[in-house]
Amino acid sequence: MANDNQDMNSVIRRLYECNALKFGQFKLKSGIESPVYIDLRIIISQPDLMIDLCHQYVPLMKQCRFDLICGVPYTALTMATYLSTKFGYPMIMRRKEMKQHGTKQTLEGVFQRGNRVIIIEDLISSGSSILETALALRQAGLIVTDAIVFIDREQGGIQNLKHPDIDIKVHCCIHFSELIHFLQIEGHITEEKSNKVLDWITSNHCDIPDNLHNQLALITHSSSWKSYEDRSRLCKNPLGRRLFELMAKKRSNLCVSADLTDCQSILKLADQAGPHIVMLKTHVDIIDDFNMDFARRLRDLAQNHNFILFEDRKFADIGSTVQKQYAGGLFRLSEWTDLINAHILPGPGLIEALHQEAMARSLKDGQARGCLLISHLSSQGNLMPADYAQEAYKMAIKNSDFIVGFISQAKVSADPAFIHMTPGVKIGDDKSDKLGQQYTTPEDAVQNKGADLIIVGRGIISKLDSSFEEFEANILSYKQRGYDAYINLCQ
Repeated sequence: MANDNQDMNSVIRRLYECNALKFGQFKLKSGIESPVYIDLRIIISQPDLMIDLCHQYVPLMKQCRFDLICGVPYTALTMATYLSTKFGYPMIMRRKEMKQHGTKQTLEGVFQRGNRVIIIEDLISSGSSILETALALRQAGLIVTDAIVFIDREQGGIQNLKHPDIDIKVHCCIHFSELIHFLQIEGHITEEKSNKVLDWITSNHCDIPDNLHNQLALITHSSSWKSYEDRSRLCKNPLGRRLFELMAKKRSNLCVSADLTDCQSILKLADQAGPHIVMLKTHVDIIDDFNMDFARRLRDLAQNHNFILFEDRKFADIGSTVQKQYAGGLFRLSEWTDLINAHILPGPGLIEALHQEAMARSLKDGQARGCLLISHLSSQGNLMPADYAQEAYKMAIKNSDFIVGFISQAKVSADPAFIHMTPGVKIGDDKSDKLGQQYTTPEDAVQNKGADLIIVGRGIISKLDSSFEEFEANILSYKQRGYDAYINLCQ
């Protein structure tokens, strides 16, 4: 034991007696069946035990250099609060969810960039919860080099956090094997149960999830900028590969949003914009006179001018329904569109259903198809939760042969094979359309919001009825500013 004393023995004994240490069969968050479950949340109802347990942290804290302490939400918040009030350590608190009112902060308390923070946690398995907290602190400009846990479950967490990209030294009050050995000596568990639990621990190493490695890469910028040509070679989806190749060949990262209500205007837009864009986005359900002849003519223009057709359908239903919406009905989208998009709320069945139809159609005509996941919305006051983008990332990773990338307002994936497309781009002083849409400039979208491709609607279609020269000058301005922003990032 790190603190080999009677106080620690008493704490372990009382943790067992109050059922904070449970033996049996338990299904963990990961889905794995475990013969042991540690639930230190129970100590909030045992104030004397909590105080004695918290005192075990103090000798280790004295070995570390720090200005502030921060407990991992939620179990360790009570421990950090006690340590702060008892010993005078200034504390900050990390919220799991950003406030939707007031200051909308994820960190509460008084701090300055460059302050050193030590993380307090109850136990460590993979190290994921400590890393999540460390990432939030580092994003705020705070320095995190140390964390203290009460129990090290000895499943690889301490080693995981030693990784050079993470570089957090974890100090523990007691190792799990020491805890089990003490309980066996005291006669609380048999030697057979002790061996069973320790064997299970040894054979169940815990890794940090891919999505946290992804967040780490995004924050540390370890995913260096690559050219469109280089990124095309990384794509598992042929459509994603084609899109990157188009962007390099046409020296354009521009998608025009054809938010028009009649076929003739959309065809005119496609023809005039075609030489300068890599993608044209449609909303077919706002077209008053849609027909399949229009779809075929639009397809011909896409082939002649070499751009991708993207239907902004935002699928969001059960698998069997979206499959019918994609393949049939009035619009028969799978016949003529290259790219679609979807919400992830209905779950993976939606993606599987769309993928099946896309593959079936591609077998017939030889054309690659793909899907974008909606990770953010550009409308003010939207109700997407803070972790929605990372859930979209997880789904994209599992379906990378179909998912091309994201409709986003911030970088979602550090994997350069995925493309990020940002809507609401407009040159000018307008910041909003007074109906919730929020505008950003080409430079802000690419350099600050992580966009690989900018989506422009009203900024371009408002000039459709102007002279050809005026339309051309306007669209060239968007094309040049968007592409120059990309070039500046690559240099």
